[in-house]
Amino acid sequence: MFRLSDRLHTNQEKHVTVLFLLLVYNKFMKESVAQKQVIELFESLGWIVVRFNGGRKGKISFFWWKYLGDSSTKGLSDLLLMKNGRVVFVEMKGEGGKPRPDQLKFFSALDSEGIEHRFSKGIDDLEDLLGT
Repeated sequence: MFRLSDRLHTNQEKHVTVLFLLLVYNKFMKESVAQKQVIELFESLGWIVVRFNGGRKGKISFFWWKYLGDSSTKGLSDLLLMKNGRVVFVEMKGEGGKPRPDQLKFFSALDSEGIEHRFSKGIDDLEDLLGT
């Protein structure tokens, strides 16, 4: 099995690996596959990655954020990426996926606080963060 952590040793190898991933996985990948790629890549590059969505056995789960009944948590993004003082909320979407009204409301709240956020279908949508 291909694991990014086994391949990422130098900056050059990191960039080659990113390009490899972009070529290997087509734009029609499932949201779960894209999310796994994003988590693995960003963790291997030293980012702190917090996953808020889902929670199958053996995976990080912050389900209480969504199920406490607090309406302020509706629309919470799938991922939170942090590195060197930079904080980015990321909502993953599969091909053809569109943001829900509560997600747009959450991102609007982030905008009003000056907090960075993204909608992403995969690594290519987050490529500008790789140099951070």
